[in-house]
Amino acid sequence: MDAITLGLDDDNLLATALLHDVEEDCGVNTEDLGFNDTITHSVHLLTKRKVPKDQKQSELNRYFHDLQTDKNAIIVKLLDRKNNLSTMVHAFSYEKDERVCNRNKNLLHSSFKNCPKISRLK
Repeated sequence: MDAITLGLDDDNLLATALLHDVEEDCGVNTEDLGFNDTITHSVHLLTKRKVPKDQKQSELNRYFHDLQTDKNAIIVKLLDRKNNLSTMVHAFSYEKDERVCNRNKNLLHSSFKNCPKISRLK
């Protein structure tokens, strides 16, 4: 796990990293798993809501806006994007890899450019 490799050792952060896709991919409600409020809140923030196609952009805007309120959610999202980009190498054509990388760069930059310093967040 990238978080451990980077020397991150906060239990709430590591649990959030391990659980970040559980609601979206498994249909499990994190609250039912018995984790503390910090972990549950971070995982909820990292879960994208299913919305009709015409509401996707506004939902994505809400999602990235809300992530900015939680240090663990921001860190896990960045680690997840890094992992996704590194594992997709050679899976697509060079052109598609470049499009995906640029989309991620633009999305993350625009979402986090006004983000307060992570150290100030809870």
